[in-house]
Amino acid sequence: MNIAVGHGTAALLVATTLALAACGGNDAASYVASAKDYLAKGDAVAAVVELKNAVRENPDSAETRYLIGLAMRRASDLAGAEVELRKALTLGHDRNLVLPELAAALFDGGDYDKTLKETETEPLATPDAQAAVLAIKGDALGALGRVDAARAAYDLALTADPKNERATIGIARLAMVAGDADKAERIVAGVLAANPKAGTAWVVKAQIELRRGRQAEAVDAYGKAIDAKRDELIAYAELIPLLVNRGRLDDAVSRLAAMKKIAPGAPATAYADAVVSYAKGDTAHAREAAQFVLKSAPADNRARLIGGVIEHDLGNFAMADKLLTAVVQTAPDDRRARHMLASTQLRMARAADARKTLDPLLAAPDPGVPTLLLAGEIAMRLRDQTQALSYFGKAIALDPKRADSLIARAQALFALGRFDDGAADVATATAADPGQAAADALLIQELLRKGQTERARAAADALVKRLPENAEAQNALGLAANASGDRAAAQPAFEKAVKLAPRFLPAVKNLASAELDAGKTASAIGRLRALVALDPSRADAVVLLVAALQRTGASPGDVLPVIDTALLQNIRSLDLNIAKIDYLLYRGDAKEALDAALAGQAAFPDEPAILYALARSQQAAGETPQALATYSKLSAALPRSAIPYLGMAEAHAASKNWAESRAALRQAIKVAPDELPAYLGLVKASLASAALPQARDDARAVQKKWPSQPEGWAYEAIALDRMKDAAGAEKALRDGLAASGASELLGELYGRLLAQNRAPDAENVVTTWVAKHPGDVRALLAAGEIRQARGEYREAEAWFRRALALRGNDAIVLNNLAWTLGKLGDRTALDFGKRALAASPDSPAILDTVGVLNVQFGNRDEGIRQLEAAVARAPTDASIRVDLARALIQADKKKEAREQLDDAARLKPAGTTADEIAELNRSL
Repeated sequence: MNIAVGHGTAALLVATTLALAACGGNDAASYVASAKDYLAKGDAVAAVVELKNAVRENPDSAETRYLIGLAMRRASDLAGAEVELRKALTLGHDRNLVLPELAAALFDGGDYDKTLKETETEPLATPDAQAAVLAIKGDALGALGRVDAARAAYDLALTADPKNERATIGIARLAMVAGDADKAERIVAGVLAANPKAGTAWVVKAQIELRRGRQAEAVDAYGKAIDAKRDELIAYAELIPLLVNRGRLDDAVSRLAAMKKIAPGAPATAYADAVVSYAKGDTAHAREAAQFVLKSAPADNRARLIGGVIEHDLGNFAMADKLLTAVVQTAPDDRRARHMLASTQLRMARAADARKTLDPLLAAPDPGVPTLLLAGEIAMRLRDQTQALSYFGKAIALDPKRADSLIARAQALFALGRFDDGAADVATATAADPGQAAADALLIQELLRKGQTERARAAADALVKRLPENAEAQNALGLAANASGDRAAAQPAFEKAVKLAPRFLPAVKNLASAELDAGKTASAIGRLRALVALDPSRADAVVLLVAALQRTGASPGDVLPVIDTALLQNIRSLDLNIAKIDYLLYRGDAKEALDAALAGQAAFPDEPAILYALARSQQAAGETPQALATYSKLSAALPRSAIPYLGMAEAHAASKNWAESRAALRQAIKVAPDELPAYLGLVKASLASAALPQARDDARAVQKKWPSQPEGWAYEAIALDRMKDAAGAEKALRDGLAASGASELLGELYGRLLAQNRAPDAENVVTTWVAKHPGDVRALLAAGEIRQARGEYREAEAWFRRALALRGNDAIVLNNLAWTLGKLGDRTALDFGKRALAASPDSPAILDTVGVLNVQFGNRDEGIRQLEAAVARAPTDASIRVDLARALIQADKKKEAREQLDDAARLKPAGTTADEIAELNRSL
């Protein structure tokens, strides 16, 4: 980026051309005289052009070197000014004139130590020159935080020259630092009474007005500073962001144009350009401008802040973290920097750090809505929903009709299982701001999670009708249509969402998924590769591409380079490090995952997300003591999170250490009383250790706390069944079905009744349910799957055909029907299997079904290819490997079959799959 390009540069080029054309008729004295006229008019850029011509005519003129140094300083070419002023000193120009200008140039460049060194030379001869240097020394000491030394320097300056404005204004600034705005205002008023054209005094007056919250008065004072002194860059640099914040973007643009004419290459101009460009939505130019400032003045906190905000918004969180951390360390009271740093840390999955960063803002008397919302978001990430509700409630109390606060609280309420309360907040948010889609999109997502697809689809249709050109609304419609089996409507909705917002990641993800479902693999992968190509270091896009490659069965040789290439671009990306570990764990490569986790820990020693990944990798590698130690370290990093204790419980359970497992789970509940997995873990531990009465009581505790969740009822039934209380188990399922309306419980009850030879009762349960819920395909599937598991394929077929009548292109229904018909030896099974595969071509389960059917009905080679594709897409599914091994044995490929069986055995399957592995090995 060439920051200097603009109207000011154009004027400079024209002036240069004219000067060169006329140089034959002018001597050095004429150029100097012309330059002095320009300086008197405040046009330092034109003066520099004239003086460069004078230098060419007479390079050894001390006065010319002094004047060009002075002009360069005013034009903000501070490095050039230093060079020229030092040459003036070398050539013997008056130190009383040169040294104040040199010290000012060094101070303006932010090199305060060098400024002090230059001001500690021999005293100057004239009182006004000595006062000028001492005042600049005071400014440098103040900038370094040495307040007492700064005050002493100002006092000495005023002793030398009682009328020195810079020293007087410096004392006013010290009064502001001490919190005495009244004293500062009195001092500034005295300066302005003596000299209404004192530009710097007007700047300080503006700063005082801002301290008192009077922004309109501050804007006026900055304007007077510029009127008094045309090249008062600090006034422009502070006025322009203020105008942007007040919504006066056109005025900010106008001021920026004037600033570019005065000092086109100045860092202050570039900073103002970054602020205006960011406000206009030109993030790329804003980023270039901020980077230019940081190259020129790497310690400039204003540039660090705007640069950090831009990097945060672009998703470059590692760079944002670096810039914003520097601001907070040097200016801990900067509210915006602290807020944005906490937000950055949260996005980097460093929620505990984010909470610490934000705490000082929360402790303030007026934390404000944005701070409260961010605090709630952090609490949600730390799984402290109760604390999150408190923060969101405070934000709503400050502004009851602010939609984002209501949406945030709705999300927390949904997470706590309080659906009706959350839905009420969604309705209030939509009424307060009908132009946003986020509230309804959240409700639709929750309805889909609860399996209420018809209601979700109706809500999505209404949302799109209200906001047809909103990408989030179209994406929600696509999700609802997809869930209801209407893929013909889903893909166009996703396509429109992406067209409206090409970088809206959820829509890109869903469209790619829809394309994969439709067999358009190349289009989906190409779409995601193009998104990654726009910014190879963008972690969220890379993670999407990796997921799509996994889904299509790409080999590690295709997937890992995508992650590693992105890591080369952004080695400090936490998300990319986690993505690599997760991928290796998914592949079952425990050793490689552990190596990646250890490398991640080296880069992020105390990062909770890395510690969690390391603990999981250690567990997968069989290093249980090390995993427990890592979970313990994680619990110290996340003292209010249940996650570390859930991990400990799982590790203890793997060693059948049930007492320790239960102790860890109780600790999880202590720190996070609303953590459902912890309560369920207690039930599972009790069942596994045969403590059946305890398991029953644990399950009832879950029911009491979450009556609408199916798990508590299902586990009570299991416990009672093992206690030989069949009637009690049946009652638990019936009570749970009434309380939760969950199809899972319907299936459990249906299967239990069949097991008791009560087929009429079983059929009646499902028939009655479907009559009341005619669109509940899950209930029909549940009944069919129970019959299928019992080997009652004719009965299963009947249920699946009823489901197919409701949802004719549903891949799951088609797959289940195909499998069932295959068991019955019905060749039409393959037709249904192919329809399922057409609906979801990359599903490993469907590829497994169709592969087995092709082998069964004589298409062995094609079946083996499909089974190999299924294994590639689900490498940790032992049952699919067994199906492939069986097909390979039929093809007399015993060596390959044994390899598949060995791989399946390493996955440590249980039950029927383990028995099948043993049986097939015996047959080889």
